[in-house]
Amino acid sequence: MRSLLRFTGVVVVLAVSSCGTDLTAPEPGPPPDVAGEWTFAELLTNARGQIQCNDYGTLTISRSDANLSGTVDQHGGCDVPGGTIDNSGTGPLTGDVGATTIRLTFGGCDYRGDLFHTPIDSADGTVTCTERVGTSLVTLSGIWSANFQVPSPTVAGTITIPPGDVLAVTGERVRITFAAKDEHGAALGGL
Repeated sequence: MRSLLRFTGVVVVLAVSSCGTDLTAPEPGPPPDVAGEWTFAELLTNARGQIQCNDYGTLTISRSDANLSGTVDQHGGCDVPGGTIDNSGTGPLTGDVGATTIRLTFGGCDYRGDLFHTPIDSADGTVTCTERVGTSLVTLSGIWSANFQVPSPTVAGTITIPPGDVLAVTGERVRITFAAKDEHGAALGGL
């Protein structure tokens, strides 16, 4: 009897401690900087497999703490019984980011996923959409992935000609020096 009471007490403590926890919220921790331009792709189907959407596009994301906003430029289509429906468009996005997770909402769809690498350069996860097809509401679900588009580095160069010359002539040695830096000012090698 005593072990049953102890077991019941543990169950009650676990049940009470789990109440009020939002399992859909991003996990705690400092949110990474995911601001910038991302390319994405998604594949969606309905439960019966009669509708399939294959889309791709660009996400332009701004971040304020853990809150995300931005725009989506999407291209693609949905194969439905009787033909193909254009699924292209541009619109706003909202969302939030945790230490290793991201959640986005746009175009009637809810995207949840994981972030990868340090610094963050990619994400993937699941997507659920509610779309109106004719007079019916249809739920579509599927997968998505996105890759961060690294901005081009700043490149500067100099040409050094022999002392005393104002021009380089054929056969003379000249020195050409290039330096490249990323958006954080870190020097890039291999040039």
